[in-house]
Amino acid sequence: MKKLFSLLLVVCFMLSAVPSVALPVRAESVGYYTYEINGGEATITDVSSTISGDVAIPATLGGYPVTSIENYAFAHCDSLTSVEIPDGVTGIGTEAFGYCTSLQSVTISNNVTSIEYLAFCYCTSLQSVTIPDSVTSIGEDAFWGTAIYNSQSGVVYVDGWVCGVNGTCPASVVLPAGTRGIADQAFSHCTSLTSIVIPDGVTGIGKSAFSHCTSLTSVEIPDNVTSIEYWAFCYCTSLTSVTISDSVTSIGMEAFYGCGSLTSVEIPDSVTSIGEWAFEDCTSLTSVTIPDSVTRIEDGTFRYCDSLRSITIPNGVTSIGWAAFSGCTALTDVYYGGSEADRAAMGIGYDNDSLKTATWHYNVSGSAALLGDVDGSGRVDSTDARLTLQYAVSKIEASALDVTAADVDGSGAVNSTDARLILQYAVQKIAAFPTQE
Repeated sequence: MKKLFSLLLVVCFMLSAVPSVALPVRAESVGYYTYEINGGEATITDVSSTISGDVAIPATLGGYPVTSIENYAFAHCDSLTSVEIPDGVTGIGTEAFGYCTSLQSVTISNNVTSIEYLAFCYCTSLQSVTIPDSVTSIGEDAFWGTAIYNSQSGVVYVDGWVCGVNGTCPASVVLPAGTRGIADQAFSHCTSLTSIVIPDGVTGIGKSAFSHCTSLTSVEIPDNVTSIEYWAFCYCTSLTSVTISDSVTSIGMEAFYGCGSLTSVEIPDSVTSIGEWAFEDCTSLTSVTIPDSVTRIEDGTFRYCDSLRSITIPNGVTSIGWAAFSGCTALTDVYYGGSEADRAAMGIGYDNDSLKTATWHYNVSGSAALLGDVDGSGRVDSTDARLTLQYAVSKIEASALDVTAADVDGSGAVNSTDARLILQYAVQKIAAFPTQE
């Protein structure tokens, strides 16, 4: 008996020593549906093309909750007339319902957060879609070729979401109250678009939403938007100014890539991450202040910004990626919130010679970091020179400008010499103010 007990202990020990192995994904079928089980959840991967009529997709399959509808799952189900998507589903895949030519209405559950690229493309009878507030992103051409899309001319709306432009893009667009989001590539390559007004109700601006809008000159990001997705405004070559609300927490990769006319951008303290190459090739950008909330400047963020002359970096930044400032040949001053020892401890990636050879000013922040920027615009220009001169000759009060930023010669008083120096700096006749030399 003791030997048997000892043998059982040995077996138990050996079993416990075997490393755990993740259960493989299993494919199962029930009725019309083929699905995969992974992590105790079911993903619908394929549906028989014989399915027809009004369909309420089951909330469970094989006892597992349905959480996703995979790419192409219902594609070419030509006899499907309406669909209700259950509450457990969080995502609708690429072309999931593509070419369902008899589909007339879709009700999407409250837990879906994303509708992917071409999800309902060429559902030529589709006239009604209910999109819940839980949806934060809609992919490119998700409703392309539907009855909803084809019945509209100009800006196309699907249950409060801007999903594209059918025909010629207008030069000026004012999105109506009630607009909830802008889908991926909604205005992409609208080269005639010069202005856009985005209402406060909009919570999402999709990937490449305004990419290659080469005539767009300015944009204001409203208060409810939390992220500017990657490529959102890339190659908007006429874009000169951007106002970013303090609800935005992230700026995506290449969001403003190639915006060669952008002279200034004010990044609010709410932003915690700025994506790789976000401002690459913004050749007119002269100065930037990184907010205190950012801890890393990513790879290539300001690459080839060859007019960038000053950058303000808070003490919280602990690392700077490779080539973040590569090609910033005009960079002369770095205003750093930390000490020289803090800078030495900072990880700076390779190909950042312009940053390393610039003059670093330590333990500075606020207006001191933007000497000459008396109007707080984020750049030094002729307006700053004009305001400084008006103050020097008592034409305006001190409340009309930042007096500390105006004293660029360090004399302790604001005078016409300061105005002259600011103008010279603005037109690049001088590379630095006397107090910076």
